[in-house]
Amino acid sequence: MRTLLAIIAACGVGAWLAKGWLFPNRMPGQRFALIGPMDIDRDGRDDRARLAWMILRNGGTVDYDLPVAGSASGGISARTTWYVVDDNRVPGWSLPAPFLQARAKAVKQARLAGIRPMPLVRLLARLKGE
Repeated sequence: MRTLLAIIAACGVGAWLAKGWLFPNRMPGQRFALIGPMDIDRDGRDDRARLAWMILRNGGTVDYDLPVAGSASGGISARTTWYVVDDNRVPGWSLPAPFLQARAKAVKQARLAGIRPMPLVRLLARLKGE
């Protein structure tokens, strides 16, 4: 048993557990609205499915999702904690006028409900534990 504890201490697994690396739950009960394109790695492709998985894995919930192409899913409610926007998009992304209108309407609805904005870079930093 002492050998196992020595190996764990040498590998720093205790520090991982303390920071929540192995079993993170950094956003328990927080609810999000994803509005617009979400490009995590700045490769020009929408990474909203990956971001939604990261939020769910950390104890959060995605209440509303408004992609550029396609229709919105879910709804913004008073229980939604944050609305997430990616203002640092890769140059060259063209956003159609109907989407821009839907985005403006969703942001207005979120603000009227008292929901605060969270930039994508800040959300990613919280997901990493920074």
